[in-house]
Amino acid sequence: MITREPHQDDVLSLNSFRTDLNEEPKKKEKDKINSRNEDLINILFLIFLYVIQTVPFGVASSIPLILSSRKVSYSDQGVYSFAMWPFSIKLLWAPLVDRFFIQRIGRRKTWVIGCQFVSGLIMICLANYVNKLIDSNEENKKNNIYILTLIFGVLVFLCATQDTALDAWSLDLLMEKNLHYQALCNSMGMGLGQFIGNAGFLIFESVDFSNKIREFLNLKQQDFGIVNIKILFYVFGCLSIVVSLIVLVFKTEHNEKRINVESECSITDSRDNQFVKQSILNTYKTIWKILLIKPIRILITLVLTLRITFSTESIIRLKLVENGFSREKLSLMKIILSPIFICVPIILSRFTKGPEPLFLFRRFIAFKILIICLFSIFLFNLNLFKNEKTLFSLIFYLSLFLLSIINEFLGFAAQVSMGSFHAKISDRLIGGTYMTFLTFWPHLGSSLSKTSALFFINLLTFKKCNVTNLDIKQNDTISRLNSTDISTFLVKTAKCEILFDPFYPLTILLIIFGVFWVIISKNYFDLLQKESKSQWKITLN
Repeated sequence: MITREPHQDDVLSLNSFRTDLNEEPKKKEKDKINSRNEDLINILFLIFLYVIQTVPFGVASSIPLILSSRKVSYSDQGVYSFAMWPFSIKLLWAPLVDRFFIQRIGRRKTWVIGCQFVSGLIMICLANYVNKLIDSNEENKKNNIYILTLIFGVLVFLCATQDTALDAWSLDLLMEKNLHYQALCNSMGMGLGQFIGNAGFLIFESVDFSNKIREFLNLKQQDFGIVNIKILFYVFGCLSIVVSLIVLVFKTEHNEKRINVESECSITDSRDNQFVKQSILNTYKTIWKILLIKPIRILITLVLTLRITFSTESIIRLKLVENGFSREKLSLMKIILSPIFICVPIILSRFTKGPEPLFLFRRFIAFKILIICLFSIFLFNLNLFKNEKTLFSLIFYLSLFLLSIINEFLGFAAQVSMGSFHAKISDRLIGGTYMTFLTFWPHLGSSLSKTSALFFINLLTFKKCNVTNLDIKQNDTISRLNSTDISTFLVKTAKCEILFDPFYPLTILLIIFGVFWVIISKNYFDLLQKESKSQWKITLN
C-alpha cells in the first residue's frame, strides 16, 4: 500500500475547518447574547418613553379633583371631561400616523418625537398661565373651564397620537419571540406616568400633606403645596424636549423585524411597499378590513360585554368619599399601591409569553368579579367600621388596603395579559392602526359603561331632603335668586337622606352577568388562541 504524507496546505485547510466549527457555536451564542442585550435596552427605552408620554395625561386626569376642591359645579366638570376624549377616539386618526411621516427621521420617530417635543413646548409656555387659571377667582371660573379643557385636550391629543406611534414602534424594536414584552412596556410605563401625574402630583400639591413633610424636616409651615402645576409643567416640559432631541440624534429606527427566515422578510418587504402606495382613503379602509376579520369581531364582542360587568367599579371611590374618606387619603393609597405598576408586568412577562395569554386573562377577570362582590359587601357595612367619633377603625384601613391591592393587581394583570395577546396578533405592517384598533374597544366599553352606570344610579336614587332649617343668611340668599337657581341652592344646602340606593342592586345584577360571561367566554377564548397569525392579517388588494 502506498501512503502519501499530508501536504502542508491540507493540514492548514483541515485546521481552518476545525477552527470554523469551533467558532460557529461561539459566534451564535455571542449573537444571541447581543440580541438579548439589545432587546433589554429597547424594553427600558420604551418604558421610559411611555412614562414621559403619559405624565401630561395623568395631570389632566387629576384636574377634576383639584376643581372639585375649588367647589366647581358638576356641569363644569362635565365640560372639562371632553379634554379626556382624544385618548378614547384616537382610532380616527391612527391611520394617518401609519401613512404620513418624514422619511429622513423615520416612520415611527416622526410622530413620537414630534408629539413629545410639541407637548413639552406647550407645558413650558403655558405652565404659569395654567396655574393662574386653576387658582383664579370665582368671576372668571366659567370661562377658565373652557380654556383648561382646550389646553388639556390638546395635551391629551398629543399623548394619544404619540401612544399610537409608540405602540407600533415597539412592534418593530422588539424581536418576534419577545413581542410579549410590549404589554410590559406599555403597562409599566403608562402606569408609572399616570402615577406621577395623578396620585403623586395630588399628594405633593396638598397643603396638609406638604406641611407634614415640612414639619418632619423642621421647615416653616406654608399655605401652599410643595409642588404645583407650574413646577410640574416646567420640569416635564424641559424633560420632554431634551428626551426628544436625544432620541432624534442617537436612536435609530428599526424598519425591519429581526427575523432569520428570508422568505418572511421578502413577504414583509412586498407588503410594506404595497402599503406605502395606498391612498388616504384606502388607509381608512384598512380599519374596515380589520373589522371584517371574524376573530376580531369575536374579540370585540367579548371585550365590550365584559365592560358591562365592571360598570359600577369607578363609583366605589365616590362611595368612599361620600362616607367621609378623603380624596387625599385615596391618593396616598395609590402611592402605596404603586409598586404594583412595576412588579405585575415583570412577574407576568414570563407567563404571558406562552401560547395562552387569554387563559390568564379569563382567570384574572373571574377573581376580579369576586373582589368587586366583596367590595360591595364592604361598602354596604361601612358604618360598622366607624367608632363613636365617626372615625374609621384600623380594621377598616386594613380591609380597604387588602381589597384595593388585590383589585389593582387583578385589573393590571388582566390588562397585561390582553396586551400581550394584542402584540402577538397585530399585523406589523399597520402596527399603529392595528394596536390602536384593538385598544379602542376596551376604552370605548369602559367609558360607555361608566357613564351609563352614573346616569342610572343618579336617575334611580330616591332622597328625602329637609329644607326647613335654613338660617337667616341662607334665607337672604334665596331672596336674591331667581326661580331657576332656587332649586339648585336648596339641593346644595338641604340635608338629604337616601331612601333607596340603586348601587347595590345594580352591582349584584352585574356580578351575576359577569359570572355568566366567564362561563360562556371559555370556548371563544380557546378558539381565538388556536387561530394562526395569518388569520389576523388583512389583505391590501
